[in-house]
Amino acid sequence: MGASPDDIVLAGGMRSPFGDFGRSLKDVPASDLAVHAARAALDRVGLTPGRIDHLVLGNTLPVDQDGLFGGRVVALKLGMPEDSCAMNVARACGTGLQAIVSAGQQLQSGHSRVALAGGVENYSRAPFVVTSARWGHARGPQVMTDMLDYCYRDPFNGEYMGETAENLADEFGYDRDAMDEWALMSQRRAGQGQASGFLARQIAPISVPDGRGVKVFDMDEFPRPNITPERLAGL
Repeated sequence: MGASPDDIVLAGGMRSPFGDFGRSLKDVPASDLAVHAARAALDRVGLTPGRIDHLVLGNTLPVDQDGLFGGRVVALKLGMPEDSCAMNVARACGTGLQAIVSAGQQLQSGHSRVALAGGVENYSRAPFVVTSARWGHARGPQVMTDMLDYCYRDPFNGEYMGETAENLADEFGYDRDAMDEWALMSQRRAGQGQASGFLARQIAPISVPDGRGVKVFDMDEFPRPNITPERLAGL
């Protein structure tokens, strides 16, 4: 017997800090990040992994050996029962939301009673690939392809996301100064959220490699609350 939409409750959630590209999280496997955030979320709402019967994991770019099976890997690492279910979902920039929607659909259909939805990316660990190496290469250099291109380039015209944004700005008449003003407001709000402790309430600090030791990583890396309008204008 499935649940009606009115019976489905979003109990709570937690996340890791956001890492900037190539910085604090570059040596942390994506599945470890997901397990860390999931465990913190369950602790916050007072649930044990044994209560969860279905996990939906959003991921757009598998970066580690276990990435293609990330949902199942995270479920078992977390301590969910072996007879529980798990799946991966991808819907480009809507992937995290799709994980929540898919978990809700499992509840509605009666396939789950307590589901866990999440998402994980670690683009700092994206590999380079040699697509011509599988069956041999007659002679000459082989080209290494950055797998980030698989995410950042439009598959239809080959443009980067940034070029798509430029096209939208031209089509809809977005003004550069207005966009810089919005960006400045967003950065300052992020800084206020950090300084006030608001963002800290949703972050589960994590120990990460730091040289020959470890450090506790507990704050988003990429907000730039001190950026100036002049610096934005020069980008």
